[in-house]
Amino acid sequence: MSDSFFTFTYIFATALVIILLPNISARCKYYFKFTFFCVYLLMLATVSIPILILLPTKYRSCRLYGPAAALLSKLLGIQWEIRGKKVFDKSFPCVIVINHQSALDIFVGFVLSYYTNVPKLILVAKQSLLYTFSFGLALWLCGTIFVDRKNSTDAKTKLNKITAAWITENAAFFIFPEGTRNAKSSLQTFKKGAFHIAIQHKIPIVPIVVSPYTFINDKPPTFNCGKSIISVLDPICTTHLDVDGLDSLVEQTKSIMEAEYQNLRKYVLFK
Repeated sequence: MSDSFFTFTYIFATALVIILLPNISARCKYYFKFTFFCVYLLMLATVSIPILILLPTKYRSCRLYGPAAALLSKLLGIQWEIRGKKVFDKSFPCVIVINHQSALDIFVGFVLSYYTNVPKLILVAKQSLLYTFSFGLALWLCGTIFVDRKNSTDAKTKLNKITAAWITENAAFFIFPEGTRNAKSSLQTFKKGAFHIAIQHKIPIVPIVVSPYTFINDKPPTFNCGKSIISVLDPICTTHLDVDGLDSLVEQTKSIMEAEYQNLRKYVLFK
């Protein structure tokens, strides 16, 4: 039998274990779910690559993965509540800045594409993701911008060049300003790349805050069913700013996001 048959068999067998055996140990459930998450994404990427190659560039988008993201959420027992999604009722180019907690965060981009009216969402990801088998290739075909975090000058030049080409398509650039994952009780220092783009191209910053994943933990290994809140905050205008206003824009955005993160943290921890 073909390899794809065995792969699909594995996926659905794992899904059945997740769904039908809720009383298995927390450690087993953790590894089952994360393994299923990774295999599902790799299979999705593999299947989508021929489709993406055939599509004209302007139609390639993370939005294509929306329905699959919604299905995977149900299989993993994750519910999403999106607050403030009316921000995207009107199409406009913007820089989305979002807090970074887990490998699941890139999945949030697919969810946003599915449940909101973001016309074209462009992920900005670390260079190493490009080499994650079929997943990296699929992301590249979707227009993902891969940057080398160790070379900030090159990354900034690359970002400015590519974003200029996409702005006319009303693209939303999806960036993690913290740079690295952070599951602590407060946000880390923001890097300035996203804000350089916004100021240079005079497009708004749209802050998005995701509530803590209280149902997922590495120590001890835990991956239960749960609900995550994605809070879309009001856009921050940059048309009046130049490079001199960069630091104040970074601080203003971080302050707004920190306040919202603490509100969401209290809500999910003490509701």
